[in-house]
Amino acid sequence: MTDIVKTCKNHGDLTLDHLIRSGLQKNGSISYRCKLCMKDIHKNNYEKNKIKIRERHRKYREENYHHYREISNKSAKKNRDLNPEKEKNRKELYRKNNKEKIRKRQINFKNKAVKELRDVYIKQRLTERSILKHSDIPRVLLEAKRASLLLHRELKRRK
Repeated sequence: MTDIVKTCKNHGDLTLDHLIRSGLQKNGSISYRCKLCMKDIHKNNYEKNKIKIRERHRKYREENYHHYREISNKSAKKNRDLNPEKEKNRKELYRKNNKEKIRKRQINFKNKAVKELRDVYIKQRLTERSILKHSDIPRVLLEAKRASLLLHRELKRRK
């Protein structure tokens, strides 16, 4: 049996499990209140100041966007890991309904890679019509090919 620590006007005798820390008293000791009463106090305070509290939360979310994004990403990954079949169906449905959008994104990515001479484009150029794989290309060869392509483009532009 647990000992009664405090008595609440609304909820009767309380044990430590039914108390919550509510601040400090003037003499410096810790003040405790009934959890149920504090819940009612917080609920009433929220109802009175709903607009102000929501605005403060919205502002905080905007200022800490990356933190919320990280939490959202973790949660989404967890859901994907828990339901692999559902995730597979979702991806298939997306690919089926957004073929044109996906194609545009792929073309845009390829055009950007060609324009900026990204590693993936240079590796593709080096491995086409050969037995080499992308992983076989050393960094030095990658940089040499990039310089060669830049030089070729400059000569073509000057003609």
